[in-house]
Amino acid sequence: MVDLSETDFKVLSKGTAFTNDFLVEIGRITVQFALLERDMIELTHRLLGLEEDLAKMVTAELSFRGLQNLSSSLVEERHPARFNEFREILKCVENSEAKRNVISHSRWGMGMCRTRNERVTVRTKYSAKQTKGLDFSREEMTLQDLRAISGEISIAAYDVEVFCSSLEGSDSTDD
Repeated sequence: MVDLSETDFKVLSKGTAFTNDFLVEIGRITVQFALLERDMIELTHRLLGLEEDLAKMVTAELSFRGLQNLSSSLVEERHPARFNEFREILKCVENSEAKRNVISHSRWGMGMCRTRNERVTVRTKYSAKQTKGLDFSREEMTLQDLRAISGEISIAAYDVEVFCSSLEGSDSTDD
């Protein structure tokens, strides 16, 4: 018989049936989104044109949505000729945030897909919104589905970084 401490017992009793490959992909989505957020912050800092510490004070407590709104307003104000280009990038950023939120704020289980005979995660979520009332969603997701989401987030981060780099030396509103 194994002698478990109370802490060990608590950890094991709330363990997961997920295999490591699924956990890695969910973790990858979280990490890729953090990189996207970093790129959005760096873009916003460049657009603000403030000393680094002051720019950090402006963005430190912003939600991701607030960061999107501020960067969009700054691009429109400082680089109006590039606003439509940035608006297209923001669509991908918004989509990435929505998908990350679905992944991060759902309950998870494991199962087998009957039609494809492969392991899937089963994502469930309840929500209660003023406009829709109680809502329930359930979705089966494969490893490939999760990898596709992390890939989309990576592409959004890349596009933000390239856009930010393209502004270097372009402080004029006369683009």
